[in-house]
Amino acid sequence: MTPTSPHFRPATLAAGRPPRSWRVLAPIAAATCLVAGCGGGGSSDSGTAAVPAPVAAAPTVVALSGVAATGAPMPNAVVKVFDQTAAKVCETTTAVDGQYSCTLDAGAKAPLTIVATLGEQSLYSSAATAETGTVNITPLTNLIAARLSPSGDPSKLVEEIHAHPEVVDKTKLDARVEEIKTLLKPLMDAVGDSSNPITGKFDANGSGHDKLLDALQINIRPEGQGSNIDITVKAKPADDASAPIQLSFKNTDVKPEPLKVEIKKEQLSDDGVATRLAAFLARADACYALPLAQRIANVAANALTATGGPGEVLATECKGLFVNGDPLAYRNNGLRVGSSGDFSGLYRDGATGVKFDRGNVEYQLANGDLFVTYRSTTKAGVSAPQTLFLRPQDGQLRAVGNQYAYEASVRAFASDREFPFQPQYNWFGSGYNVSIANRTDASTGLPIFKEALVTAPNGAKATYRPNVGRSSMGVVINGQQKVWQVQFLAAAWQDSATPGVPADKESAFFVTPQRSDDDMRAIPDQGVWTIELVHADATQANVVQTYRTISRALTLGEVRKAKFAQLTADARQQLLADTEVAAAGGFLIGPPSADKPSVANLAGDGNQDTWTVPDGALSPTTVSVFGRSKAGVSFNDSQVVALTDRKVIINCSPQSSKDSHCDTSTGKTQFSEGSLVNAVELWARSLRQVEFQKQINLYKINL
Repeated sequence: MTPTSPHFRPATLAAGRPPRSWRVLAPIAAATCLVAGCGGGGSSDSGTAAVPAPVAAAPTVVALSGVAATGAPMPNAVVKVFDQTAAKVCETTTAVDGQYSCTLDAGAKAPLTIVATLGEQSLYSSAATAETGTVNITPLTNLIAARLSPSGDPSKLVEEIHAHPEVVDKTKLDARVEEIKTLLKPLMDAVGDSSNPITGKFDANGSGHDKLLDALQINIRPEGQGSNIDITVKAKPADDASAPIQLSFKNTDVKPEPLKVEIKKEQLSDDGVATRLAAFLARADACYALPLAQRIANVAANALTATGGPGEVLATECKGLFVNGDPLAYRNNGLRVGSSGDFSGLYRDGATGVKFDRGNVEYQLANGDLFVTYRSTTKAGVSAPQTLFLRPQDGQLRAVGNQYAYEASVRAFASDREFPFQPQYNWFGSGYNVSIANRTDASTGLPIFKEALVTAPNGAKATYRPNVGRSSMGVVINGQQKVWQVQFLAAAWQDSATPGVPADKESAFFVTPQRSDDDMRAIPDQGVWTIELVHADATQANVVQTYRTISRALTLGEVRKAKFAQLTADARQQLLADTEVAAAGGFLIGPPSADKPSVANLAGDGNQDTWTVPDGALSPTTVSVFGRSKAGVSFNDSQVVALTDRKVIINCSPQSSKDSHCDTSTGKTQFSEGSLVNAVELWARSLRQVEFQKQINLYKINL
């Protein structure tokens, strides 16, 4: 839950080195490591009156208009209208308030499908007739589209209508609208809204129908031949450990169960919360538009970076982002505002001009603080999804953080694990990444925590403990310390012909018993996890921190439908041809070199791309290598990459003074002799805070 963009928290970029090949870990061999007419008239020679030619009737102009919004408006979203033939009959762009108007091509044939796309998010709506009128595009219309779609996937509705126009007609559309009103009646009553989600007129200003949208989180996840639908009400909980108010059903369910709880208006966010969030992001824009020397005090002339903490924040525009107008009041996962903490972009000239948009309130805490997601975009065009805790104060939202002393996070995790040398053992997995920072004492290099006791939303417990050389704690299984932090609730071979299950052969934390897809569907999106941190110093009291997700773990059926980044064909071919890697089960590091230090140069021969990003997949934002030192101690090293990157160099980075997987004997930090890099990870996170991992494992599973 800690902002980690270039503006909020520094990404430690490796020094650029001329790439040598994805063969790679020099000096050892390389690695492979994305629109009347009018009739003419005339007179006859006889002088008789001419009979005017019939005037053609002007064709009827059909225009659709409405609002594209998630609660917050969708500004600059591309709106497209498709008719019964699957032809695009209109395209336009929304205004800053989400309003759009689109005049259809002559002859457009109903039913119509309307799509609004902004970044990775697309929302759908439908009209049974090709007539001028209002057609909104929101998560509720998207839900209606999913209920109309035979597959339950709104993105398939255009082709489904093309094949079977009877999929949508006025009767069916009206029935689905009434269904939604029935499902959400307690919430609609609380906000005083009874409008038609598709045809009702509203403004994206946080009141009326828009307040209803602000109070809802709707996830539609394709799975097999259908989809799973989860609706969560963003009501203020009685306490931070309270279970969410949620409806879950499949698109094939004839009559889903409606909400059966009373919802009071005071449980919901204040009117205009989306507007206030947009205003906060605009204030952040204004802060970051200032030159570095105006943002931060005591900046040296022509300096590109500054150092310091919250006390060095100088500009009123920047101080005003924080609770009480004081950066010192902010704390998030143990980090304060500072050049080496959160909002670190304030201290870097390179973050000047960063823009923030697409804000969305995800949930409330019991004290009224809001957890929000948003996007950051640098001047170079690098974008990333971000999160932040904000507090309503004096009619504004201000950054406060979660006020926790230590760093941890819990996010849904989907994995595509590939074994290039044993493809029969490729597998899909789903679960949660429980990341608990391995904090060490600056003077001794030793971990400050003995362990962390983790409790899942269903009460299941696990113990995590620190590992030397690893940035995060690993789970303990049957008394044995592991390096894994991901809990795989479900996993299956990608090839159904492979006997057994991954838990029989693969090294990872597979929860026992493994969960079925039905079990996974039953997990709430906003599930609450508890992490109790136990200090190594027994005289210090345990610290308890809770984390609420905004998306549950995917079912295996949903993971199979998902898209992941992949190795390029050339990179995979190079890898398979590398007999040394095949024999060693990874890249074995040779003696240190000052001229050619051992780094993970993940580029193909001729500096070609190493990975590709299929349509529908997220571009990786972090690439990591995993391995073990000569002494058998595991390690991981990572590098932040741009969304357009398709190759990267990863340098060795010691976690503490006790970490021996890096060598500095030549004056240049590099991987130490005898270390083995045996896995490469391509990692991305969605707007819904779901992590997607493509992992290429170079080791072999024991047969």
